[in-house]
Amino acid sequence: MRVHLLSALMLLSILAAWGGNVDGAEQSWGTTTAVPLDIWTVDSLTRVQPDEQPPYPRSSEAQLKAARNEFEAVQVILRSHAPLRAVSATVTDLTGARGNRISKEHISLFREHYIRVSLPSPKSPFSPGWWPDALIPFRNPDTHLPLAGGRFPAGTFDLDPEHNQPLWVEVYVPADTPAGPYNAVISITMKGRPVASVPLTLEVWDFSLPHVSSVRSNFGGFERAAEFHQVSPETPEYRRLVSRYDDSLIKHRLMPHLPSSTAPSVAPDGTVEFQKNNSVMQHYMDRIDINSWRIPIGPRNPFPDTLGKDRERTIRYLRNLYTYMESHGWGDRTYIYPVDEPHTSEDYRQVREFATLAHEAHRDIKLLLTDTPLPDRPGSNDLFGAVNIWVVLFASFDEAAVAKRLAVGDEVWSYTALVQGDRPVPHWQLDFPLVNYRVPLWINWRYGLTGLLYWTTTYWKETGDPWVNPLSYEHRHNGEGILFYPGTAVGYDGPVPSIRLKAIRDGVEDYEYLKLLADLGDKTFADAAARRTARSWSEWEQNHRQILRVREEVAARIVQLRRQK
Repeated sequence: MRVHLLSALMLLSILAAWGGNVDGAEQSWGTTTAVPLDIWTVDSLTRVQPDEQPPYPRSSEAQLKAARNEFEAVQVILRSHAPLRAVSATVTDLTGARGNRISKEHISLFREHYIRVSLPSPKSPFSPGWWPDALIPFRNPDTHLPLAGGRFPAGTFDLDPEHNQPLWVEVYVPADTPAGPYNAVISITMKGRPVASVPLTLEVWDFSLPHVSSVRSNFGGFERAAEFHQVSPETPEYRRLVSRYDDSLIKHRLMPHLPSSTAPSVAPDGTVEFQKNNSVMQHYMDRIDINSWRIPIGPRNPFPDTLGKDRERTIRYLRNLYTYMESHGWGDRTYIYPVDEPHTSEDYRQVREFATLAHEAHRDIKLLLTDTPLPDRPGSNDLFGAVNIWVVLFASFDEAAVAKRLAVGDEVWSYTALVQGDRPVPHWQLDFPLVNYRVPLWINWRYGLTGLLYWTTTYWKETGDPWVNPLSYEHRHNGEGILFYPGTAVGYDGPVPSIRLKAIRDGVEDYEYLKLLADLGDKTFADAAARRTARSWSEWEQNHRQILRVREEVAARIVQLRRQK
C-alpha cells in the first residue's frame, strides 16, 4: 500500500487545514502526521522516470545484501501530490545484534538529477525522455558539510506535484563488520521535521571483498576535467582538483591511467627522480593499492623523439622507472600504452618499435594495445610476443583468437567506445539499460579476461554543459565518455558520480564474488553462474533481477564453502 495513502477528500481537507499553503503545515507536523506523499523503493538497476506512476504492489522497505568491504545501494522514490518545500532526508546508524553497529558515516545520500535526452543515441531502444543519472551528494565529499550555492539543489530540495524524485542511498560495509542483519531508518523531512520514514535493512554476508581489485583497468585521466573547471596546470588548485577525480574513480574500484601526482620527474639524461613524490607513490600503491599504473611514454614523451634520436635516453628512463617500481613490489602493476587503436602500417610499426624499446629496457615491462589479436590481420600477426596486454573491443571480440593469447600467458582486457558495428553488444550510452554497464564484468569472467578500459570519464567538451546536454562525441552519443559530472553546478569543485559509474563498480564487485568462489575451489560453480548471466558479448541476461539472484546464489555458495573450511 502507499506510504501515508490519502484519498482525494483527505488531501483536500489537509490542504484546507494548511490554508492551501504547504508552508503552514510545519506547525503541526510530527512523525506520524499524514502528508501528501507516496514513497517506494527500488533496486540500484531500476531507473524511475519522472512521470512514472508508483508500482502496485510496491516495496516500502529498503533492503540490501552485501559482503564486507563492499558498496551497495538502494533507491527511495518520493512523489508528492502537492508542492512540498525544503524536503530532505536523514539516516540513522545501522544496528545489529550484540551491539554491532555500522556508523551512518558509512551511508551516503544522493539526490538523483534527471538528464534530458532529446536525440536518442544510435541503436538506442528508447525514445527521447528524461533519465536519472547524476548523483548529487547531500554533503561535500571533502568537508562533509551540506552542499549549497549551486545551480541545482543538493540535500534540500523542493518537490513538484506528481513528479518523482529518486534518492540514492549507498552503504559501505567496513571490512571489520560482523556478519548478520542490521537495521536503520531513513527519515524524510520537511524544513528539518520528520514527515515519513523508510526502514532500511542490510544483511552482511560472512566474507570480504579484497582491498586490491582483481580487475585491472584504465579509465583515462582528468586533464579535460581541469580544463572544464578552468584550473591552470602546475598549480596547487589543479593538483587538488585532479586528485579528487583520481580518488573518486579509485573508490569505484577503477583506475585512472595514473594518478597525476604520481608522474615521475625525468632528468635530461633519462634518469628518474621519485624522491620528491615517493610518499605519494606509497600512498597510492600501498595504502590505496591501485593495481594498474601506466608508464608515461609516447612518440614525443618524455622526449621529443623517443624512437629516434632520443632512444637511448628513453631506454634509460624506462629502466630507471621500472627498477624503482620493482624495488617497491609494484613492477607487475605497470605497463606502457604508447599507441591507441592502430590502423595503418605506420601505427603497427610504432607498436613493434615501442615493444622492442621497452623490452630492451627491461624484459618484464608490459605493452598494452587496444586491438584484437587476429592472426590473419595485416600487421597484427608479428605483434605476437611483442604485446603483453590485449584490450579487445566488445564488438570485435574473437573467442578463438583470445583463447590463443591467454594460452601463451598474455593478459586480455575488454573495452568499449561509441556504438560500433552491427553486432549487439552492451553499449555504454546514457539511453541504454543500466544492465549494460554491469554485465561486461560477468562476460569478462566468462572468457578469462582480467581488465577493463574506457577512454575517458569526463568528455564534456562537445556538450557545452553535460548537466543539460548529454550529447557528447560527434554530438550524437548520449553520455559517451561521461561517467562523472562537474560538481561546480552543485557547489562542489570536484566530481559528481553517475548511476552508470555505480553500475560498473557493482559489476567489478560481482567479478570479485566469482573470483572468491573460484579461489575457494569451486570454479565450476562460478563459471556456470557467469554463463547463466552472460553467454557471450552478444547474448546476456536482460532481466537485471535475475543477475541479482545469481549474485545471491554465488554469495551463498561462498559462505557455505568458508564454513566448511
